[in-house]
Amino acid sequence: MAKVKTEKNDKDSIKNIVFSIVILVLIGLNLIVFINHNSEKKYSDANATNNEFNPKNIVREVANDNIVEQSMKNNIGEQGERNRCQTYIGEFLTWIEKGDYNKAYYTLNSEFRANYFPSVEEFKTYVEAHFPKNSVLTYEDINRQAPYYVVTVKMDDDNNSSFATLTERFVVRENGNNEFEISFQVQ
Repeated sequence: MAKVKTEKNDKDSIKNIVFSIVILVLIGLNLIVFINHNSEKKYSDANATNNEFNPKNIVREVANDNIVEQSMKNNIGEQGERNRCQTYIGEFLTWIEKGDYNKAYYTLNSEFRANYFPSVEEFKTYVEAHFPKNSVLTYEDINRQAPYYVVTVKMDDDNNSSFATLTERFVVRENGNNEFEISFQVQ
């Protein structure tokens, strides 16, 4: 009987160690991406003091299992309002850049989607024509108008210098931890 308990304790210990290693690796990857992003970022004098943070959901790019998903939800829950909104907008734009238009489309507020983009194809056509292919984001302003956050974002194209800087207002509604819907200013 004592042997069975020892084996169970050993298995639990191994699971805890593996889980800890996975979390540490993911944290390390996030730090590396953050450091690389900040070292390559070009700051202008006017934006040098802005709180610029280009969140992308790196955790989901590394792996897509329940443990990692829960880790991301916990991470989002620990962030302040500004960083959560920046993460949501960054995630939304990452889906567009990767061509995952369905995921981005169904993240849109349902009324906004019905009024401006009745189909995924219309949404895809619009964002391909108006949004940069490889976004560099500068978060200009965030205002809370409960239950919404209005976030002003400057978007440049990292690969296309002829792309004119786009200033876009996003409206984010947070429905829960890492559950959100977005709408934006349509031109």
